Amino acid sequence: MEDFHHPFKPYDIQTQLMAAIYDTIAGGYKVGLFESPTGTGKTLSIICSVMSWLREYKIKNPDQGTYQNDTEASDDEPSWITEAYQSTVLPKIKEKQREYEIVLEKVKSQKRGKVVHKIKQKEFKRTKKNTEQEDLDDSQFLLKDFNANEKTDLESVQDEVNSLLKKINQKGSNSDPFQNLEGSQTRIFFSSRTHSQLNQFTSQLRLTSFPSSLGAVEEHIKYLPLGSRKQLCINPKVNHYQSLPLLNEACLEAQKDNNCKYYDQPNDPQTMQRMQEFRDFTYSEIHDIEDLKGIGESLDICPYYSIRKSIHLSEIISLPYQMLLERNTRQILNIDLKNSIVIVDEAHNLMDTIMALNSTSLSYKELIDMRKSLKYYLQKFSTRMNSGNRINCSKLVKLTELLLTYIKKKKETKIKPGEKLDLMDIFPTNVNINIFQLETYLTTSKLAFKVETYMEKCSGRHANHASPLLFKLKKFLSSLSHPSDNGSFFFEVAGDVISLKFLLLDPSEIFQDIVDEAKCVILAGGTMEPMQDYISFLFKHTPKDKIKSFSCDHIIPKNNLKVFALSNGIEGSPLNFSFSNRESPAIIKDLGTSILKIVQCVPGGTVIFFPSYKYLEKVVEHWKLRSPSMWSTLNRSKDVFTEPTDSGKVENVLSDYSRKVAENPKRGAVLFSVVGGKMSEGINFQDDLARGIIMVGLPFPNAFSGELIARRKFIEDSVLKDTNSREASLQASKDFYENICMRSVNQSVGRAIRHINDYAAIFLLDNRYNNTNIRQKLSGWIRKQIASSTMGNAISETEEFFKNRQLHQLK
Repeated sequence: MEDFHHPFKPYDIQTQLMAAIYDTIAGGYKVGLFESPTGTGKTLSIICSVMSWLREYKIKNPDQGTYQNDTEASDDEPSWITEAYQSTVLPKIKEKQREYEIVLEKVKSQKRGKVVHKIKQKEFKRTKKNTEQEDLDDSQFLLKDFNANEKTDLESVQDEVNSLLKKINQKGSNSDPFQNLEGSQTRIFFSSRTHSQLNQFTSQLRLTSFPSSLGAVEEHIKYLPLGSRKQLCINPKVNHYQSLPLLNEACLEAQKDNNCKYYDQPNDPQTMQRMQEFRDFTYSEIHDIEDLKGIGESLDICPYYSIRKSIHLSEIISLPYQMLLERNTRQILNIDLKNSIVIVDEAHNLMDTIMALNSTSLSYKELIDMRKSLKYYLQKFSTRMNSGNRINCSKLVKLTELLLTYIKKKKETKIKPGEKLDLMDIFPTNVNINIFQLETYLTTSKLAFKVETYMEKCSGRHANHASPLLFKLKKFLSSLSHPSDNGSFFFEVAGDVISLKFLLLDPSEIFQDIVDEAKCVILAGGTMEPMQDYISFLFKHTPKDKIKSFSCDHIIPKNNLKVFALSNGIEGSPLNFSFSNRESPAIIKDLGTSILKIVQCVPGGTVIFFPSYKYLEKVVEHWKLRSPSMWSTLNRSKDVFTEPTDSGKVENVLSDYSRKVAENPKRGAVLFSVVGGKMSEGINFQDDLARGIIMVGLPFPNAFSGELIARRKFIEDSVLKDTNSREASLQASKDFYENICMRSVNQSVGRAIRHINDYAAIFLLDNRYNNTNIRQKLSGWIRKQIASSTMGNAISETEEFFKNRQLHQLK
């Protein structure tokens, strides 16, 4: 296919990327791995290729999504039934779809002003109204009498959603002519990590249009952005909670107590009408998640639940990682991935995200706080609880005490990071505690929600941490009661903090469901190299001939980039920042002199990445004490900034750095940063903010962390089992360790080039960058430009490089 309906004239590499994605889907590949550096228009290229494929597919397969599309089932049907469907039923369905497109066009032109006006009216009313919570008595924190036969959270939520939709369907079955109209069975699911990245996708989608699959009638892009209650809840009695687990529980409480007028109004004959208006307005134009919240507010209906009523008509859905990756969430939302295209953007984080979502930990301090909260709550409400609640609360207190005793006992024997937990040692045989029953109790009783909200009231604080403590306990108990062969329980030790940890070690176990259901899974990112990890650890059950990989060159001309791999400093010291060498006074001194020489010939800003905060602090301290002349010269030459360890102060430092660069681009500034810190991912150092990037050493992760020890041991055991080769197992573990490091390097270095006219010089300071196995794991656009050089020659070439850039800009 040559025309991907790109809204602008695409660059050659954009056309290559679109063709590669299109060919992956059309060619029957199960998996596509794509690296496209930031600044190359990756998101728009993805949209244009997959939507062009989808519209073409719908034209060629007009019955998909409206008739049984399963090959085996179709073969069993008598030919006359198929022919009758094609000649009689299908034309009526297509006509109904065309009618709906006409309705959407009318909605787009007629209702926009009406709804926007309503939204503004409501915003004005909210500013006039006191939204503070009522000061209720303590009865709101009291547990309902516990019944061990209550349904689980998932069952309860599914029942409630189904009940709502059933009521709405019954009331409106005759009033909505498009209620039973099916859209495309083959959909596109676009998932990314952050809310801002999903909003960027929406803005890019707004730029596009594609041929209609319905003939002469224009076909709207039926786009649905999914979000959590945090983005969509409009009930002020619920949405004030900052923690998503608490907000979810508060929503369910409000539903059960009929305390949410937006969720369900069974006696209101207008409910169905509002749901229908919500759906039609959603699809009349491309809206982001904030728009849908506004539509829900204007219609007095819950957008979080109304969205589900609209899924069946969608063509393309965006959703955050968690909604895609958790099977329970997909079931609750009725997300069916069958025969669809699943796209995961910013996929360099995917494996870590999967493991994080399915792993949990409890620190010694957290257990102390849990015990204190439970005891306090039990003391306050025990006389008003039934026996089931009293007994189970007491058992949970006992459980926290057992875990604390276990950690104390192990501390006496000097716990080693990665040391496996002996679960039998935690729970003595003479202690009557059933982990499965306690997990069930925490799930059904809402104790975690009640205790956390009560402690909030008592202390006057807000639970703005991601996972309130008792929710963490519930997740840990779930891991204990449903142990996975692909996970491990072990100790994590970080300084004085000791934690009990469960870690999922095999992300393919979770992701395989998605691969099996989808027609094609596409992983895309700006820094996907080294790609072998995805094949080895995420798609190990997928045949190699069903996996296609593609790495784009950068969009910039080759003369806009210089990359140097440097083995020696300006004074001749071998640059090797391995753990055993990095604190050598000679290396640290030569590093400072070399950095000074580099930044003096780089205009604008230079961002310098160190492997850790600890090493950065040690190096700067050494320069100040032992190389004061170099340090003072650096500060006279450039304004110097350092990335703070406190993430809350990062924005201020970045703002000050940006201001200094803008005020005097010729003088510029230096920003000392850390790989894996806030500056190394998600921040764009475009144009003068990063004319130079210096990477100090190779940022290998801590080899002695419990998590890394557990992961490498799992890889070694798995490869040894498959190959019966100790050498192969050790090599796989080594590659995995190197790949973590090199993905971080690629991510950090990629901060520099952000658009076609950008330019920069990159300096890789470590003799290991000249090793073949390290160099081949760099992103292709960096690897193609890299040159081994002496420091003196690199500085001369850099001076010439920027001189030529200035002459080019004057022309």
